[in-house]
Amino acid sequence: MQKSICILSYSDIAQDGRVLRQVQYLSHEYELTIIGHGIPHPSYPPGECMHWVEVPRGKRSFHRMIADLLRILRYATGLVDRPEVLKAAISSKCDAYHANNWDTLPVAAEAARQNHARLVLDIHESLDVSNGWLYYTLNKAVVKRYAKQIDACTTVVSAIANRYRQIFGLDPIVLMNAPALPPVKILSKKTDPNKIRLIHHGVASPTRRTDL
Repeated sequence: MQKSICILSYSDIAQDGRVLRQVQYLSHEYELTIIGHGIPHPSYPPGECMHWVEVPRGKRSFHRMIADLLRILRYATGLVDRPEVLKAAISSKCDAYHANNWDTLPVAAEAARQNHARLVLDIHESLDVSNGWLYYTLNKAVVKRYAKQIDACTTVVSAIANRYRQIFGLDPIVLMNAPALPPVKILSKKTDPNKIRLIHHGVASPTRRTDL
C-alpha cells in the first residue's frame, strides 16, 4: 500500500517554489495531501493520489489584526492556532506530516501524534533576529516545544542547520533553494575575479552572509 504524506504550509503554495519542489519530488513515491493557501498548481491537479485542501486567507482588517494577535498568544502557550486546519490534517490520516516552517509545526505535531505518524519540519531562515524579535522568539519557543517529537528536519543552508543543532539538538539536512535548470543552453565563461556581478533575489540580511 502506498504511503501518504501531508504537507502543511501557510503560504500560497502555487507560488511557493520550495514547497512545489517538495510536492514534485514526493509525488513520485507517496500519496499527498497538501494544505495551504490558494488554488492547486496546474502542474499538480487534484486526483487519486493528490489531494488539495485550501485554507482561506482573510483580508487585512482590524479583525484580522486581532486574530493574528490571538494566534501569537496561542503559539506562546502551545495551543493549536487553526482548528479547521488541524481537523483537515487529522482526517487525512497520513503516515507522515511535513510542516513547512515553524508556524505550521503545532498543527503538524498534533496531527502526527493523534495518527501515530512521523513528523518532519522544513526550517527556513526564521531563526534570524533580523526578522524581528517577536518572530524570532515565537519561532524559538515553538520549535523548542516540539523538538523531541520531530523525526527529521531540513533547512536551506549549513549555518542555519548548525544553529538548530546547537539550540535544539536537531540534525537538519541541508536542501538548498535551487530550482531545476531551464531547458535552454547556458553559456558560461571564465569569471574575472576583479569584476564580479551578483544578482541576489532574497533579503540581503547580514546574517545570510551574502558577501560569501
